[in-house]
Amino acid sequence: MTRNKKIFLITTIAIVGMCLVWFLNSGMNKISGDIFQAYADPDLYKNALAIANNNSEVKAHLGTLQDLGKMAILEGETTYSNEHRHVRTSVTVQGEKGKARLDIEADNINDKWNYSVIRIRIKRPPENKRIIEILDK
Repeated sequence: MTRNKKIFLITTIAIVGMCLVWFLNSGMNKISGDIFQAYADPDLYKNALAIANNNSEVKAHLGTLQDLGKMAILEGETTYSNEHRHVRTSVTVQGEKGKARLDIEADNINDKWNYSVIRIRIKRPPENKRIIEILDK
């Protein structure tokens, strides 16, 4: 192996090692872990969307909400706590008449999600800006 290749290999290993240490110490591993956990819990969003779709105010302003795509979960914010038994998440939802944010707070008890907060936040257009509290315990 030539001297340049050895230097390149050592430098590459050092940079990858520093990036790995930074990733593990920055808290990014928890954020990415929460996103992967959100993908693994499709019932969390599916059940909340069903509850939201039964709300007359949501129907009037947004129409029927569509199922979430994988990008909606990735673009949203999700935080798990209490050993992944409590979740707080906010994702974009699309209805026939527009889009909004769906806020969820729930606890997983005996493998079933118990919702304490389900909220729709409509931001645009500004004249339709409102918060629809569907569930707030």
